[in-house]
Amino acid sequence: LGLPLVLLRIVDLTEILRDIRVDHPTIDATIDQSVWDDSRRDVEATANRHLSALASPLEASGLRVLTRVATGSPAQGILDAVESTDLIVMTSHGRAGLSRWLIGSVADKLIREAPAPVLLVRSA
Repeated sequence: LGLPLVLLRIVDLTEILRDIRVDHPTIDATIDQSVWDDSRRDVEATANRHLSALASPLEASGLRVLTRVATGSPAQGILDAVESTDLIVMTSHGRAGLSRWLIGSVADKLIREAPAPVLLVRSA
């Protein structure tokens, strides 16, 4: 249809905190704003590089590809980005039972709340 394929990556709080712990293993519970900002930028840059690597072969095959990185809750970030005329295609970790209940399911939230259809693909 000539429509762009949007590769969207939502960076969440746990990824930024993990990056802080790797770079600053002795940091205490209070995190300086500059440390937080540096780690957020690092994680977002890594996400951008990853999306660019995914986009390259798609673009080479003639598709128009846009990449976007946002920070926040994965489910809410996707909901904020999607329109009713879109199709959401995503992989799912396939969590079930107690782990799904404890940490929630992005896929479940999207299936219930997205204004567009959701196509789930099992993660390898």
